[in-house]
Amino acid sequence: MSLSLNASIGTTPYQGLDNLYGSNNPAAQEASSQGQLSSEDGNCVERDAAGNVITAESQIKGSLEAGSKAQISSEDGKRVANHVADNIAKAKSKLRWFLENPKRREIRLNNLCEQSVSFILNDESTISKLAKRDLSSVELDISCNGLSLLPDGIRRLKNLRSLNFSYNRLTSFPEEIGQLENLKHLTLGSNALSALPDGISRFKNLESLRLFHNALTSFPNEISWLGNLKSLDLSDNALKVFPEKIWQLKKLEWLKLSGIGLTVLPDGISGLKNLKSLDLSDNALTVLPEKIWQLKKLERLNLSGIGLTALPDGISGLKNLTCLIISHNPFKSFPGVIGQLKNLQSLHYDGNGLESFPNKTDLPENVALLDFNENKLTSLPNEIVHFGNLQQLWISGNLLTSFPENMHELTALKRLDLEDNSDLTDTPEMKSAVKNLLKLKKDCWISLNRASLSDDVREYLEQFSQEKGYPDNPHISFG
Repeated sequence: MSLSLNASIGTTPYQGLDNLYGSNNPAAQEASSQGQLSSEDGNCVERDAAGNVITAESQIKGSLEAGSKAQISSEDGKRVANHVADNIAKAKSKLRWFLENPKRREIRLNNLCEQSVSFILNDESTISKLAKRDLSSVELDISCNGLSLLPDGIRRLKNLRSLNFSYNRLTSFPEEIGQLENLKHLTLGSNALSALPDGISRFKNLESLRLFHNALTSFPNEISWLGNLKSLDLSDNALKVFPEKIWQLKKLEWLKLSGIGLTVLPDGISGLKNLKSLDLSDNALTVLPEKIWQLKKLERLNLSGIGLTALPDGISGLKNLTCLIISHNPFKSFPGVIGQLKNLQSLHYDGNGLESFPNKTDLPENVALLDFNENKLTSLPNEIVHFGNLQQLWISGNLLTSFPENMHELTALKRLDLEDNSDLTDTPEMKSAVKNLLKLKKDCWISLNRASLSDDVREYLEQFSQEKGYPDNPHISFG
């Protein structure tokens, strides 16, 4: 059985949608009275697992654009009416809230649906009100809506500061964006863009450009004209030709080149003297150029999954480095040069097959976070208490048979992750070590989930949790 949904078609498809889902339509009135969608319907068309909702919306939109009637099942019709009417109401409510609060700095129209967002942002009254506002410090977020086109009304928001159009369905760079010459932040990640226009050079004021997870194979030379760019994300694009013009972006501070098929890193990178964060993860570099160590302002470096077997001594010259991520590499031994990075606060060394904990001289004395998850550690040394500033210690998914009884002496510890260590032995020392963990300070989070604890230890922990518990003592989970 099917239900014919008749709509009086307006001058645009979205006026037709307004008639179909608006206040004059009985089905929409019924849908609106039902309130929020169920979780199974979802709010983000891009991620909606309910295929019939997406199909029905597509049928309705296509039929309206063709000026015909939409024929869908009564069950799907009710769901679509509910879905779109509810999301239009949400969008109107969010815009009203923004317009009534002059100090607000964001317009969140994300996780709705294509029809509702397009309808709202093509509405003359709405766009006129927005265009009159000072948007020079405002972000418009229309991510996760399944949009294949940029709503035409956006081009009139001349002084918009930030636009987030990620997780949609763009296949080409929207020409309308070119009229937003005052943009400082543009996010087009997780679309299907295959190229950028030469006209991207018009964005003289752009400070942040995020193009992650598209289908880009090349980059226009005009990128070098974006002289104010400080942040660039090209990750997860299959670039066939590396955009050498990037090295001319002298103000760049944050660069993400993860998963773009790099096999060689050009020496030109040494020209980015102001770079503070560099992500080269998930490429097949295996060897790093010496000139990378000339980036003296670097604070964060991600070399995860690039095939390193050793860490060059040159890294010791990065005196300002505070975070080093070298996970999932086939290191032959632990790189002792890390101990020379005196300002290092966070080390991520997970998934590297580490069999023994590093010597204390191989690690910076003041390190605050150590991530050794998913390695092959069987024990931890008593000397671990040497790291008096350690706030987070992650040792999940190893082969620990025991851990030191003195770990409670790590007085700065806020998180201790010992999950998924199924080889812990049932010994008096082990029981004592677990009980001593309860002496850690009250804001410490301890996880022993899926660890092989004896029944009497579990009983002790359960009794402790019931009698004392958090927040006066450390929070411990042992499921």
